[in-house]
Amino acid sequence: MWNDLTANIPEETANVNMIREKTNRQVYRQKPWRTQMKWISQILMAAFFFMLISALYLGLASQVAAISERYRDLEAARITLQENIASLESELAVKQSASSLEPRMETMNFIPYEKDNLVFLPVKGYSPKEDFQLAPFYYQVDLLQPVRRTQYTQSLWDILNTTLNDYGIGGVQ
Repeated sequence: MWNDLTANIPEETANVNMIREKTNRQVYRQKPWRTQMKWISQILMAAFFFMLISALYLGLASQVAAISERYRDLEAARITLQENIASLESELAVKQSASSLEPRMETMNFIPYEKDNLVFLPVKGYSPKEDFQLAPFYYQVDLLQPVRRTQYTQSLWDILNTTLNDYGIGGVQ
């Protein structure tokens, strides 16, 4: 394109760089008030976004502060309730102790039992509870049974075959 424009112009009178320079310049200058308005609008836009971000930050910061204050109040209430529960449990333990039950038993005309005066009544159909046992004793455990389940001793190939057979696809040979 530039070669077509500069082909008819001799090199002494025209310089290709000058032609390019002139064509890149704006033909009309903008009015000064338009450039000022452009700068002002850019500055106002930046200030608006700064104020928007700062308002969002302040809103979130105030919410976090309110939530943390609520958390502190709830934590203090939890501690107070735990202290009340502990004091009530200690009062209950004192009231259920043997030393405080004896005077109450005397006012109700209870008589402490002795082994000679104790009578057991058999109840038809009642079987006593068995002793509580957490785990079997080591000598009761049968050591011949496998420790691992058979599910965990199968190979992946066997699992694939059984799965395919279960779905009716047929096993892989």
